[in-house]
Amino acid sequence: TTAHELATQLLHLAETLQSQRFRLWAHFSLGLTLYYRGEQTSAHQHLEQSLALSKRHPSPLLNFQYDPSVLSCSHLGPVLWLLGYPDQARQQSHEALARAHELAQPYSLVYALDLAVVTHGFLRDQQTLRQEQEELVAVAQEQGFASYLALGQVAGGWALAEQGTLEEGIEQMRQSLAAWRATGAESPRPSYLALLAEAYGKAEQP
Repeated sequence: TTAHELATQLLHLAETLQSQRFRLWAHFSLGLTLYYRGEQTSAHQHLEQSLALSKRHPSPLLNFQYDPSVLSCSHLGPVLWLLGYPDQARQQSHEALARAHELAQPYSLVYALDLAVVTHGFLRDQQTLRQEQEELVAVAQEQGFASYLALGQVAGGWALAEQGTLEEGIEQMRQSLAAWRATGAESPRPSYLALLAEAYGKAEQP
């Protein structure tokens, strides 16, 4: 709620100042917070506006650890799937990864990979998910990104469980969730707990 209020203030300031760069980040911030609030139609509108602005007014890369077009495009993957557009979700995910690889910015890349894993998890595309999950873990290990490393390993545990390696998958998910929470992160935890519950169900451990 606080993030949404701040993003709304940022958009108001951007409109007052006629700042395209502030508009870009305001629309992304609103899209992100609306996504987590479950308001996917509005999230989609703001993320699309942010993406359009980032293409017309690219930010100087030296001033940022990540590219706003990658962030918006990455989040459009799960948003579009939730709205019922799986083909568009897949396309946006591919575009985000292509842009992130082109820029060779580590943070942009792990961000895009993490959201690509989420998107292909929704799509139940295990082969693509596994490839992206392995790359996410490799980049996170190389760069020392503890939070993304843990998220990648949670996804890897779920993939193992989906393939029938239930005990190993469940244990990897449990350990990785604990490691992820130790970084202070919290926001998507319910969705990962749902995946863990699904794995326990497959293992007949109600």
